[in-house]
Amino acid sequence: MPNVRSIREAGMAAIGGVANAHGLASLYAAATTGFVDRAGDEHAPFLDAATIATVSQDRVFGLDRATGTMGAFGVGFMKAHPNNAFGSSRAFGHDGANASLAFADPAYGLAFGYVPSRAEANGTGSRGGRLTVLARQVLLGG
Repeated sequence: MPNVRSIREAGMAAIGGVANAHGLASLYAAATTGFVDRAGDEHAPFLDAATIATVSQDRVFGLDRATGTMGAFGVGFMKAHPNNAFGSSRAFGHDGANASLAFADPAYGLAFGYVPSRAEANGTGSRGGRLTVLARQVLLGG
């Protein structure tokens, strides 16, 4: 549905975000580590260290009454948990339709975006989940 023009024009919050993996990862990187613009100018992160610490903290973990699945949230973001172990305990982000996933993990200095071309399973063990494990292993030199 998000690829239908009338749906996107309606601005529905739950499905209003349309992006690619690079754009999602870039957003999380800009928020947590800063960025270099096309002119080569460096910019500080959008979020300060105190805000990153706040959104990195677990606030809620348990059964989601709406979906019937286990979930974890911080302030405004999903948090990694055993059924969706996308990052360290400091990681924060969100998954989306068809197993898309984007997050920042301050423990690794990692910003990650994954948008599959077709519907897939999500969570720990999924293709996106395995890619997050590989990304962290690369960062650790393994």
